[in-house]
Amino acid sequence: MKCNVPRSVETKAGLLEYHRRYYRNIQTKEYAYLADHALQIESYQRVEDHLELALVKSASEMSYRSASASVCEGRVSPSTVMNIIRKIEIPEEKPKERKKRVEELHIQADEDHVHLQKGID
Repeated sequence: MKCNVPRSVETKAGLLEYHRRYYRNIQTKEYAYLADHALQIESYQRVEDHLELALVKSASEMSYRSASASVCEGRVSPSTVMNIIRKIEIPEEKPKERKKRVEELHIQADEDHVHLQKGID
């Protein structure tokens, strides 16, 4: 069993460094780092989800380097910001339904609107 395995994750507050232990479930025989599970950190994830979201929002208005400087004081490289943006999956919009074309349009008007029908000479 692995003990004291170091891990570091960049967060909005700064670099989070901690040591974790590898556990095995006796019933399912699966292995997991419970600290990663509690912190909701995926395998090989180096940047926290909230920080990624803030970087994407900032990068939509400025350069990658400026976004990193404004959000996390430049602790994340511009190429990392680019990779975060590239891994985002944007769902496609559904095509709008075409409006029906009406062949005849019937308009009912009362006597208040009849005086507007006089031609202009």
